[in-house]
Amino acid sequence: MRFPKKLAVIAVIAIAASSASSARAEKVKLQLNLAKGDQKNMAMDTDMNTHTAVNGQNFDMKMKMNMDMTFDVKDVDAQGVYTIATTQTHAAIDMKSPMMNMAYDSNKPEDANSPIGQQMGAMIKKPVTMKMDRSGKVQDVTADGQAPAEVKAQAAGMKDSMGQMFNGLPDKPVDVGDTWTAQYKMPGGAGGAPMTVDAKYTLKDRKNGVAFIQFDGTLNGGDGGLKGTMNGVIQIDEKSGWTKQSTMDMKMTGKQMGADMTMDGKVTTTSK
Repeated sequence: MRFPKKLAVIAVIAIAASSASSARAEKVKLQLNLAKGDQKNMAMDTDMNTHTAVNGQNFDMKMKMNMDMTFDVKDVDAQGVYTIATTQTHAAIDMKSPMMNMAYDSNKPEDANSPIGQQMGAMIKKPVTMKMDRSGKVQDVTADGQAPAEVKAQAAGMKDSMGQMFNGLPDKPVDVGDTWTAQYKMPGGAGGAPMTVDAKYTLKDRKNGVAFIQFDGTLNGGDGGLKGTMNGVIQIDEKSGWTKQSTMDMKMTGKQMGADMTMDGKVTTTSK
């Protein structure tokens, strides 16, 4: 009488294993699924170290930067293109080098009139309009017609920087282990030439409605022929397609104004 009981137990385990396997085998379509009225908040923290060698002398610069942004979905059309009001609500930077030290925090009124404050502060609480489709491709970024000239100028150059934040969604359903590729531009910074990023994405795992994606990228271009790598993990909410968190490690080498330069850093993005 015990043998049939064992068989029953084995059958239950087999069915459970089969069900788990079937659920695991289901592919997931990672795309943006937002609704009018949705709001997302994003915090981006950058920690960068730069080493420069000039005529046998070495100079090291350390920079920490924080940016907080909100994304308000104002509309979604029949083609799935979102109209999103994007507002930078806070920015802070702390840069130290042998030449100079600079710091700015948009929450401190006394920092507003510094040179870096005038540049970074121009966008604080000045919303711009972003058009983005379900695949995460940013189609356009524009400022309001009544916006100050400096806001319009910065908005015109934000398409690439916004685009890199949402790149990486595959164009078809994927399963754990699947890979896909993309190429996009990354701003060179301070008006410098943009860099080309060749990216490879791999769906590594799925847990509790979150897709874990491995990112491996190579960087080329920019001023001074910069070359480098960028690697990390992106966590995507499967229901909304929004990035919950990403952590990227970056390494670059090249020349700046004839000087050899190496850079390494970490960029962490967290959303709510």
